[in-house]
Amino acid sequence: MEQRVERRNSKRENFEGKVEIYPLFPSYSESLDRTPKGFFEAFARDLSWGGVCLQTSVVLKAGSFIKLQMELAGVKNVEMLGHITWVRDTLCGVAFTSLINN
Repeated sequence: MEQRVERRNSKRENFEGKVEIYPLFPSYSESLDRTPKGFFEAFARDLSWGGVCLQTSVVLKAGSFIKLQMELAGVKNVEMLGHITWVRDTLCGVAFTSLINN
């Protein structure tokens, strides 16, 4: 059985919500190049100060850089930059790199 090492610095909280994903450097992940609207939707499974776990139907590649847009605590269109750190089937982990103020 594979043992996973916990690398988070902050506690995960259950969070379910729609997230819009915009590729920043599509060349890192060919599947992101083919999004017809320039973005696609995913669903957050959990959230921490450092990142989010997403469930998506689009095949993603670890190392891809993305912009995420979602609603948090009643604030619409919160935007964050991040990169995909891991991918397992339809789940992926995104580490936040910065918050974009609107």
